[in-house]
Amino acid sequence: MKLAAYAAQHNKGFVLVLLDCEDNCPGTLGPDLLAKAQGVHGQVEIIVALAYRECETWFLQAAESLRGTHGISAGTTAPPNPTSIRDAKGWLSARMAYPYDETTHQLDFVRKFDIAQARANASFDRFCQRIAALLARP
Repeated sequence: MKLAAYAAQHNKGFVLVLLDCEDNCPGTLGPDLLAKAQGVHGQVEIIVALAYRECETWFLQAAESLRGTHGISAGTTAPPNPTSIRDAKGWLSARMAYPYDETTHQLDFVRKFDIAQARANASFDRFCQRIAALLARP
């Protein structure tokens, strides 16, 4: 929360809380987390963004754009409903040369995945909308 304190003191910036929602209801979990965060630092802008199930479903939605990255096979396509997959990390691992590891692979996937494709995922699209609205403020 040091960043939140700095942002509040200098009247700039915001805090982004980005979490996997897992099996929780995002309509309940999001407002609860936001209220707790505002209770700690209410004088700074806080955005709570929840990836439905897990953020790797965002990668599944844009799977075609990840072909060749860390061994993702050339024929990989997005599943019909990525958020219905209970183990997105396992889905990725099954299409890679070696198992998916958040620490090793996530940054490269974020750099490579197609944002337009990923926006077909409702939770990623909401995340993009919140960031765009924040950046559009004067």
